[in-house]
Amino acid sequence: MMKPGYIEKDGYLFGKILQHSGALKDAIYFSDRISSDDVMYINENLISKIILDFTTGGTIDLSILDDLKCLEYLDIYGIIDATLLPPISRLKLLRVHSKSLIELVKFPNLEVISTNTPNQLIGIDKLKKIKSVTIIGRSEPCSQKVLDEVGAIRTIDTLNIQRSVMRDLSFLRNVPNLQVLILMQNARLLNIDSLESSTKALTCLKIIRSSKIESFSRLSSLPSLEYLYIDTCNKISDLSFIYDLPKLRAAVFAQTNILDGNLTPLMKLDYGVAIPIKSHYYAIRNKVHEHVKLGQFPLTEASHGDENIESWRRIDTW
Repeated sequence: MMKPGYIEKDGYLFGKILQHSGALKDAIYFSDRISSDDVMYINENLISKIILDFTTGGTIDLSILDDLKCLEYLDIYGIIDATLLPPISRLKLLRVHSKSLIELVKFPNLEVISTNTPNQLIGIDKLKKIKSVTIIGRSEPCSQKVLDEVGAIRTIDTLNIQRSVMRDLSFLRNVPNLQVLILMQNARLLNIDSLESSTKALTCLKIIRSSKIESFSRLSSLPSLEYLYIDTCNKISDLSFIYDLPKLRAAVFAQTNILDGNLTPLMKLDYGVAIPIKSHYYAIRNKVHEHVKLGQFPLTEASHGDENIESWRRIDTW
């Protein structure tokens, strides 16, 4: 049966492996085994992107990956034993979730690493070319040790952290080129003040379901910020910090109470919205306080702040 979202060619299924929505369906998909004929087809057609699905009970021999001469992008569904992965020096992207250690020394040229088992990562701080990191503590929160190792990598420009033990962002002090930062479901996160000193290059910031953050006032110290998304973060005292962000073009506040109710700063943006609209929300027009309606928000298409990130590494940011 054809998998939804996949296309068939020459008897093989092809799906999307790259992160942005416009990525082509050019990754060949396997859920059972990889035969010598499959290897021949992959090599003859110079296929560099492979999806392996271990969620269907298949028994793919991972050692055969060493025979794939053009393999640069590898996406693995399900939990595997990553120690069985052969060294692949040409690999650029690896998405893997493992019950055992993920020895990144095997993949020295990685530019993208993504995992739901971040506490199994070994040697991430030794990767010289890594630019995009997604670490999601699916079964257990990402440890402070891993966060500190990630924060020591000066080459990172895109960082997605979900479900970690972080209480603040001080671990980011050595990531000078960080442009895209996504923080989601970090239940212990209290303080984001370190953004001021560590992320001068930041153009895109998303904070989702982190309800214990005490203050958002330091967001005013992000001179390069173009896109801001705050979702389910309890409360923000006011939006006056928007006036201090000269490059901000889009801001979304969802399920987050703006205490003073003044949404006027949103009205100067290309795209600005606060939902749901609460009874105390208003905007000042001609020195008059007016209750805001949804149709009054500026909703022109705006930059997501990731235009300088290579398209194949972009993470959809809405």
